[in-house]
Amino acid sequence: MLLRLAASGLAAEVALADRITVLGGVWEESTAEYLTRWAIGSELPRLLSRWEGESDAVRFALAALTALCGTRDQHALSRLAALPAPAGSSRPDVVSLVAALLSDDREGLVPALDGLVSWQPGVAEKAASPYVDLQSLGLAILPDLVLEDVASGIAAERDLP
Repeated sequence: MLLRLAASGLAAEVALADRITVLGGVWEESTAEYLTRWAIGSELPRLLSRWEGESDAVRFALAALTALCGTRDQHALSRLAALPAPAGSSRPDVVSLVAALLSDDREGLVPALDGLVSWQPGVAEKAASPYVDLQSLGLAILPDLVLEDVASGIAAERDLP
C-alpha cells in the first residue's frame, strides 16, 4: 500500500503526460500526493532500521520505497546490491531500475527501462509517449513491478516441499 501511495502523483503524471502536453499545460502534483509521499518518506529511517530483521521481499520493497520517496540513500543502494536476484525472474531488471533511481543515475535509467520494456507490455505502452519523463516513468511503474516480483516470490516459497 505504501508503494502505491508514494507513486500516486507520479502515476498520474505519466498517465496524463500526452494530454497535458497537447493542451499546453504543465503537470503539477497535488498537495495531497506530495504530503503523502513526504509522510511516508519521513518514516523511512525507522522502516530502514528494521532491514536486517526483514525478509528479502520486504527489503526489496523498502529499497523501492526509498527510491519512490526521493531519498538518495547510499546505504539502501548498497543493501539492494546484496539482495538475491534469481535468474529467470524479473528481479534483476527491477533491481537495475531501483538502483538507477536510488543513485539518480539518468544514464543508467535508460538501459533499466529498456530491459523492462522488452518483456513488460504495460511498461512499453507507457514508455511509448515522447512526453513522459523517464525518471517519472521509472517511479510510476515501480510499485507494480515490485509487488509482482514479491507475489511471485511468495508463491514460489509456498510451492517448496
